[in-house]
Amino acid sequence: MCMYQCVDVAHFMFDCIPLEGTRTALWQNVLDACPSDVLRVEIHSMGNTKRAEFVISCICNSYVTEWDTLYRAICTFVFNMYCTPKSITSS
Repeated sequence: MCMYQCVDVAHFMFDCIPLEGTRTALWQNVLDACPSDVLRVEIHSMGNTKRAEFVISCICNSYVTEWDTLYRAICTFVFNMYCTPKSITSS
């Protein structure tokens, strides 16, 4: 168990075992918000480092108005993944 002292962002966002419950629910929201099956499969098939870069860069610095739901889901995912360790360790 890493005790939230994760080596890198990719581990923290996609591999950290104590955060698995939070990650699973929130990441499913991101996948569900994908505007196409092609994008959903592409994101799902990325390695964790590439996926973290993709998410943090806000989908490689692109903006498509019709994808607002996806952007919101990504923001919620990143925010809650960041806040979860604080809420767990402070209780």
